[in-house]
Amino acid sequence: MPRHLSRFELVQEEVRKRYGDLLSEGLERYTPIRIELDHDLLLSRVVLTSNMIRYVYGGQDLRGFLYIEGGYDRAYADVRGWQTRVPKFHVAECRTLEAMRLRGRYDGVYVFANQPTTMTDVDGQEKDLRVCLNCCAMVPGLGKGLTTTAFCEQVLRKHSTAVPVFQPQRLPKPDLLQTAYSGDDPPKVAAQRHARGYRCERCGLELRRHYVDGWYLETVYRNGNRQDLRPENLTFLCTLCNASTGASGHLVVNAGQRNKLMHFLTIYGEQLETVAHPLLERARTLLGAKR
Repeated sequence: MPRHLSRFELVQEEVRKRYGDLLSEGLERYTPIRIELDHDLLLSRVVLTSNMIRYVYGGQDLRGFLYIEGGYDRAYADVRGWQTRVPKFHVAECRTLEAMRLRGRYDGVYVFANQPTTMTDVDGQEKDLRVCLNCCAMVPGLGKGLTTTAFCEQVLRKHSTAVPVFQPQRLPKPDLLQTAYSGDDPPKVAAQRHARGYRCERCGLELRRHYVDGWYLETVYRNGNRQDLRPENLTFLCTLCNASTGASGHLVVNAGQRNKLMHFLTIYGEQLETVAHPLLERARTLLGAKR
């Protein structure tokens, strides 16, 4: 054997002689993973930096990306005029993730993965997730429109020798009460939504089955001052209750609220019937909503 080889290289060369290329195949093996993250895992095991996202646990240090589990809710996307429900994926601590964290929304809805990921879009087509534009601005060399397939091939597989063998796993889904959508509400308000069980305080409708349900639970500041975050100044109402004007039950629906209320009636019609919502039929008549 050549004298310039290190002791490790000498051993490696001997193994290759006996077992062919099995050693190099083992070193270069790329192990795909997908981990659903609850609140504790996201905070304790995911490390975000300006140029990458890593999952660190038990001596393992895996590079990958984050995306919203299940994609955007169809009604949520429609109200915002989005033509897709397929979410972007994140590869760094970008402004989007920072905003989610500051708003108390950065928990319980993300998946960490290092394998190509697709979702069924509103047109019924299976589509690959594309990279977040804010991440592109932070990580050199990432092109706009980069897919998870291209990211895995061009970036992650190049570093596969540093990725330890890690078997895929599916963790229990988080308690949705811990993760329901809280919009732009400050942490103190989000904490009150959680403490009150994500329930409309007028009709009793619970909005906690899915993350996006919380979008239809609206925050009302009793004295009109949004800076007054005392619990006694906060009331949480479903979209239908918040569209009414108190005891008279008169519905006030402007153009901006119309689509949201329409979707609310369509999605939660059966639940509203179950709680015998007094404004349900009036709202359906006003908006021409189907049962």
